[in-house]
Amino acid sequence: MNKGELDFFKYLRKFIAEIYKTSIFNTQYIKEVKESGHQNNRQNDR
Repeated sequence: MNKGELDFFKYLRKFIAEIYKTSIFNTQYIKEVKESGHQNNRQNDR
């Protein structure tokens, strides 16, 4: 493996870690939005 390949893998790992963090954040966010949406629906049913 030459230096270019090593740099590429280092970059790729960092990139994947960023995507992973963002996707965890997004699922957390979506879950909260859905739950607050359900609460709003319950209030509207009355």
